[in-house]
Amino acid sequence: MSKLILSKRSRGFTLIELLVVIAIIAILIGLLLPAVQKVRDAAARVQSQNNLKQMGLAVNNLAGTYNTAMPPSYGPFPTGGVVYGTLFGHLLPYIEQVNLYNQSTNSGTTSFAGQIAQPVKPYIAPADPTNSTSSAGLISYYSNFLVFGSTGGNLPATFVDGTSNTVIITEGYAVPGAAGTLAAGSRFWSDTVAAGPTPVGSGYTSYTAQAVNPNYQINVKPAAAMAGYPQGCSTAALMVGMADGSVKAMTSGTSASTFLAASTPAGGEVLGSDW
Repeated sequence: MSKLILSKRSRGFTLIELLVVIAIIAILIGLLLPAVQKVRDAAARVQSQNNLKQMGLAVNNLAGTYNTAMPPSYGPFPTGGVVYGTLFGHLLPYIEQVNLYNQSTNSGTTSFAGQIAQPVKPYIAPADPTNSTSSAGLISYYSNFLVFGSTGGNLPATFVDGTSNTVIITEGYAVPGAAGTLAAGSRFWSDTVAAGPTPVGSGYTSYTAQAVNPNYQINVKPAAAMAGYPQGCSTAALMVGMADGSVKAMTSGTSASTFLAASTPAGGEVLGSDW
């Protein structure tokens, strides 16, 4: 009797049983992966929201320091000053990076100390597939040239439509397109003062506006990303920072005309119901 019991206890799984177990595990993994992806996507959006919030507050704090003046998307600031760079370079002291700012400028000259060779966490969108914490000086965000232009502006005077109705910074791939070319303004500084980086794209490049109608992309692969178009770095939304420091998750249901209305600071438009 004991031998029979021992024989039953030592019996292993049959091949069919193993296949059934493997199939069940595969199904469970298949059900779990989308949920994990959703959690990661949501976490990335929250981090990007925090980054944009920090930058929006930095713009407001800088304007408070300089008697309402805001920097240009690319150029010197203060006006007539010697420190040239993108908006994001000028914001460094206001995102707790004053040492990096001082290290990267040459006081009393019109030249640069060179491109910043280290990443700055608030300028990296976690879901940007072209940027990471190991990238030197790349930025996953674009400034709105329709607001900042080449000479800057004033807060709140620039925002006739209201600070809560005007986008100032959006997400955007640091290195969009199949060629892997750096987006305009995706580094803090240019290599040369006179020309700056080569202007590309539309109203949401960092310092040039070649297109009348800004457009955007959401959940697009880097090779298909249009240079100058903001890219939503998560799967379902484009995170945009408003002039009052708030942040909005803009979905693909927003029309180009509504996005344009939200991009112009003094257009007199009424934002559509799709905003």
